[in-house]
Amino acid sequence: MDALLNLFENFNADSINQLDQYYSEDCYFRDPFNEVHNRDQLRELFKDMLKLKDLSFEVHEKIQQGDKAFINWDFRFSILGKPQCIHGGSLLHFAADGKVQRHVDRRPRNSWLKFAVGRPPAPHWQIVIGDAAGDFNIVVFEVE
Repeated sequence: MDALLNLFENFNADSINQLDQYYSEDCYFRDPFNEVHNRDQLRELFKDMLKLKDLSFEVHEKIQQGDKAFINWDFRFSILGKPQCIHGGSLLHFAADGKVQRHVDRRPRNSWLKFAVGRPPAPHWQIVIGDAAGDFNIVVFEVE
């Protein structure tokens, strides 16, 4: 568990190459905007995350019991030159070999939008998050 947390707290391009040590081949990962069903898809998702500037994770608390663990963390990065911080948590389920079988992130959806537009979202906003021309891109449309 400590080695996995160290991987995230020191997350970089080399971390992607180490996923085989920590995640099972058929692992499941979900956050408010992504869902992947194997390690190769997870690797691609994490590669996209590296496009963010000043990326870092800080783990504040960990609780482990049997084959489950919960970690509380801050995800920091810069977008449009402004530092951002998303507070969240991850529920991890470990396989018999100790590798992560299931990783589900919990964080307020509003936290993603607050960094994108500088305030919590209005109920009538439509959000599109994607990878446009190789850049991490968040577009918020106001719709009626």
